[in-house]
Amino acid sequence: MPHRKKHTMRWLRSILAVVLSCLLLCSLLCLYVLHVLERTVVETNTALTAYVQKSVDTRLEELHRYSTTIEITHANTLLKNLRELPGTLPAQAYQLSVTLRDFLVTNKLARGVYLYYPRTGLVVGNMGCFEAASYYALQGVPQREGYYAWLAELTKSHDTRFMLLQMPKDERLCYVREMRMTGEIAAVVVIEIDREELLRAFDAAGLPGDSATGVLLDGQLVAATGNMALLEDTPGLYAAWCADPQASPESGGSFAFFNASALPGLDYVSVYSARGLLRTVRFTLAVCVAGAVCCLAAGVAASVFISRRNAKPMEKLLAALGAQSSGAQDEYQFITNKIEQMMTEKYKSEELMQEHQTLLNGLFLSTVLRGGLHSENAIFAAAKRYEVSFEHPTYQVLVLAGTERSVPDAGPEPGLLHGTLAALGHEGLVSAYGGRYVVLLNAEECLPDSQAEALARALLDQAFPARPAHAGVGPCYDSMTDILTSYNCALLALRCEAPSARHPVNRYTPRLTRADCGDPGVMQAFSHRIYEKQFAQAQQLMERLYTEYLYAGAPAGTEAMRQSAVDNLLADALRAALPEARAAQEVRALTAAGPPHAQRRQAQHALAVLVQAAAPGAEDKEPVAVRAKRIIDENFADPMMGLYLVSEQLNVSNSYLSTTFKATYGVSIIQYINRLRVDQAKSLILNTDMNIKDIAQTVGFSSDINFIRVFKKLENRTPTTLRRESRP
Repeated sequence: MPHRKKHTMRWLRSILAVVLSCLLLCSLLCLYVLHVLERTVVETNTALTAYVQKSVDTRLEELHRYSTTIEITHANTLLKNLRELPGTLPAQAYQLSVTLRDFLVTNKLARGVYLYYPRTGLVVGNMGCFEAASYYALQGVPQREGYYAWLAELTKSHDTRFMLLQMPKDERLCYVREMRMTGEIAAVVVIEIDREELLRAFDAAGLPGDSATGVLLDGQLVAATGNMALLEDTPGLYAAWCADPQASPESGGSFAFFNASALPGLDYVSVYSARGLLRTVRFTLAVCVAGAVCCLAAGVAASVFISRRNAKPMEKLLAALGAQSSGAQDEYQFITNKIEQMMTEKYKSEELMQEHQTLLNGLFLSTVLRGGLHSENAIFAAAKRYEVSFEHPTYQVLVLAGTERSVPDAGPEPGLLHGTLAALGHEGLVSAYGGRYVVLLNAEECLPDSQAEALARALLDQAFPARPAHAGVGPCYDSMTDILTSYNCALLALRCEAPSARHPVNRYTPRLTRADCGDPGVMQAFSHRIYEKQFAQAQQLMERLYTEYLYAGAPAGTEAMRQSAVDNLLADALRAALPEARAAQEVRALTAAGPPHAQRRQAQHALAVLVQAAAPGAEDKEPVAVRAKRIIDENFADPMMGLYLVSEQLNVSNSYLSTTFKATYGVSIIQYINRLRVDQAKSLILNTDMNIKDIAQTVGFSSDINFIRVFKKLENRTPTTLRRESRP
């Protein structure tokens, strides 16, 4: 194809640029290695010597600590205080000998250990308890020369030091520590060091073949490993180092590094042959050069092959996008333009979908406000049909109106108001209904009056900029059946003040409706008595309920709705107080259609049944709140679990269940479900490797976004933050 050559050259240039850059970097790296070799040698040997020093010092310090332990033992104190050797040694002397023998078993560095007491001439060691002369004789049978020189060396004033102690048959590296009492040497502890065991610490350093390391005692090499030929000039190198401790003496192509031990009299040396290591580096450099040449040749060949192969998907993509095969256009710019075009179409599609959903939201809200949906089930079914979901249990209506009822029922304004609502952090629906804007808020808890008024004013400023307008705020309810009630109350609040340029907001209060639609305070008191199972007190309010709320000035068309609210309240109480069969019978009689006086008589009968059921001796039944909690505990991971589902299973209304549950447990049903889900999610976050999206679905959240929002609200941190903080 005409595109093939152009694409191949583009791929080839990019791959060759990478290959050549890598080869150049490798060449520079090799030169740098040669340049810093000398410094590397110094650092390597210094580190090696320090490692050996630390290893040896650690093991030798164990001997020092053990000698300190011996000094404070009871047996040693007793033997130090003896002025002359008794005829029979105390048992503590033999116990001390056993202790010293046990030490040799646990510390392989020590080949022998004994204590010499100058006052009594006694030696207590791992071999037993002897007079000093006898102990020395045992070391060199049949040779006994040098006994007095041995004693003089032991009692020489030195406090603590390492020394080469001459014994009858050999010279031994020893750790010697004197113990004084009243200014005199009361005892001397001697620990003979196994040089072969000491060399094992050097072997652990992993020395290369062209190096050697050793231990010096007063400048004399007492232990060494590695290439011993490199240590032949150690005395001269040591003298040069003593003259200038900061220098690294050099002799015959070798570098020597010395470090002073933390223990008195000891020094460490590491000798390194630069020539041997340079040979390896030069060989490595030659291999690198040869490899670079081979890589260059292979890279060129592979670049051509890969470039041609990678051009095929590009050709297919261009063909799918409708590119011309003339080769005159810039293919990459063509793809960029196509992607931008598709993204623009995607955004437009999303906007259309959002507008479509806004229209559906408005249709649903308009359907509810028309008053044709009288039950929770009907409203829930309508919400499902219009693809409207409510995440929270409370509902509140705001009504926005201008000087004239001229707001069109269809237009872009509800979408703009919905965007403002979301930007202010609230959830809800917006619809143009009856020449006004109606906003349905859905929240976890009822908004404070000040926040509701501020929100209404912000929406007024958006909907009626610089024009006279006003708003009414309806009361907040926890049942979808009360949305219409909140709307009617918001309309009543609109009458309090005329529209003006300052955009007044009027909040509904019970005082507004006493003259227009009865006293809702009586209904509130009646509901409270029913929720608290104070049926006798509720019976006393029945007459006032009908005269002051149901029949006193109720707006046209609302009497049936209010009677239905009373019937639903009593029906829920009947289901909670009576056995299932009888409750169903009483509820059917209560909700049967009939004239107002018949409905009133049936409501009075239902209340009388409740009074009788609550009387002393009546059969107890598990409270609704307890049954609801059990259902939630067993099914909280169900994404559909919520106030509506639980109330449907218990056959009670949402408002009754919500009020009863919160009065019993102090939290709403939604809050309780969210707490259970978040607690389960925390366990999965801390104990599994599941991703956050899977965890959200497992514990019952409809989306990971909703899960993160609820989790952060309850825990003050996100799930990802919790996982990161809980793992090192």
